[in-house]
Amino acid sequence: MDFNIVQPTQPVTPNAQASVTQPTESTSGTPSSKTKYILLAALILLILVVVGGAYYLGVSRQQSAPSKNNSATATTVTPTATPISTAQPTPTPTNDPTKVVNDFYSTYVNCLQKYFDAVSKGTSPAPTSCPSLNTYPALSPDLISKLNQVKGADPILCAQNYPNNIKVDNAVSSGNTASTTVHTYYTGSGDNPIQVGLTLENNNWLITSITCTNGVE
Repeated sequence: MDFNIVQPTQPVTPNAQASVTQPTESTSGTPSSKTKYILLAALILLILVVVGGAYYLGVSRQQSAPSKNNSATATTVTPTATPISTAQPTPTPTNDPTKVVNDFYSTYVNCLQKYFDAVSKGTSPAPTSCPSLNTYPALSPDLISKLNQVKGADPILCAQNYPNNIKVDNAVSSGNTASTTVHTYYTGSGDNPIQVGLTLENNNWLITSITCTNGVE
């Protein structure tokens, strides 16, 4: 029999001189991957620093703004102290000037009428039947002193006799002074007006002047 002898195939030996592909070194103008990572990290860090700084400044401004607003509000709402008035209220007089004059003249004239009626009938009472001027509380002490020095006509009525009737006008007051007119009516001569002045003393109206308008002094 014929046999074909197959020769073994020789293993291929790699050529030691065959070129092996080496990694291409980066050129000097292109950064390496490591450099890129470092730059990226630095950029991220810079962004974080900028963002963090901006946030911090914003929070600081927000915290300082309320404090300023609060201080301004406190200044605005603080009420201004109102000074307490020390002025005392004007007291109300215990009497009325018109009534003071009317009561005095009515009492005075009534006493004279009774006195002269008694004299005309021959039953004249004692001279002290009519009170002296010192007993009239409506007259001021200074006026009483002046009236007691008057000689002749009656200084209260500005006449030698008493009137048939009298009428007192409403007094006009201004501050602590007042004045009124007393109309005295006589038969045959009509009205004989008398000016009366008053002064408010110790919260009480007093007659301080009597002025005759008919020339009698």
